[in-house]
Amino acid sequence: MRQSARKVRIVLDLIRGKSVDEAHRILSFTPRRTAEPVLKLLHSAIANAHQKGEHLKDPLYVSRTFADQGAGLFRKFEAKAMLRSGVMKTPLCHVTIELDVVGGKS
Repeated sequence: MRQSARKVRIVLDLIRGKSVDEAHRILSFTPRRTAEPVLKLLHSAIANAHQKGEHLKDPLYVSRTFADQGAGLFRKFEAKAMLRSGVMKTPLCHVTIELDVVGGKS
């Protein structure tokens, strides 16, 4: 994801431990810029759980979420003091969303 891990963690803390429906509602109305990509990742995790076919009727909840810092993309050079140049890096992060069945072990 092309966001800094620190900013994504704030949004992930909002949905950790919530049901999938409640997490969807929270992310829909969160005014942070990182909420929309996290919502897409939540939809992807739900689709993966249904694709496996194990959790078609069981209610799901967000069991674990975390964001790790990824390698930065080197975008362009910027001017520094005394005629030097520096590199602007775009932050990247790796987001993991794990779903589990309510009241059961999967």
